[in-house]
Amino acid sequence: MNEKEHVLQVYKLMYKAMVEKDTAMLNRLHSDDFVLIHMTGMRQSKAEYINSISNGTLNRWQHRSWQYEDCGRLYQRHYRCRSV
Repeated sequence: MNEKEHVLQVYKLMYKAMVEKDTAMLNRLHSDDFVLIHMTGMRQSKAEYINSISNGTLNRWQHRSWQYEDCGRLYQRHYRCRSV
């Protein structure tokens, strides 16, 4: 698996975990220093982000395969990929 395929695999796992509210997987995928920066500029630590997924404050209802190519490039630039 090359780096691009790995990034896309991690991205798909992340979206699946968000939809299914799989906090264990989200913890595995994100480094401890992860910070989510919303489009509004609001920042959430890893714990705050995962808590907002689990309590329904932040919801992801589905993911679309066409997003992976563009978002995979963004993910690759902005996040460190972790082995899963």
